[in-house]
Amino acid sequence: MRIKRNLPRTVKPADCDFAGETSTGSPRTSFSTKQLTELEKEFHFNKYLPRARRVEIACALQLSETQVKIWFQNRRMKQKRRVRESFLEGAAGCKVPGSSSDKSDLACPATSPGRQKEAPRPSLRQALGC
Repeated sequence: MRIKRNLPRTVKPADCDFAGETSTGSPRTSFSTKQLTELEKEFHFNKYLPRARRVEIACALQLSETQVKIWFQNRRMKQKRRVRESFLEGAAGCKVPGSSSDKSDLACPATSPGRQKEAPRPSLRQALGC
């Protein structure tokens, strides 16, 4: 018995458009300003949509349920990336020992020349009079 198998399809450069999608793929969705505003508003209140709400939004905005679902997935990833970038920018703003050419602010106060040794602090028992 012979098994029929399809030959692997080779994609020719002429079959592809500039976005890298083949002619069989679905085109990129361009959301209107109104649609984006409503999607962003909903995202502000709820990062994850239950199916019933997703169907309502899709109907109201004249989009497919899949388009709304994918938009929310992409928007969550965008927020995650922004949080990560802001965290890294905040960390980059901190002074790291060895990274600054001016070492005077990195010196230990107890060992700095010209700084007098402070008197030892009383223990908690001494402060409470126990």
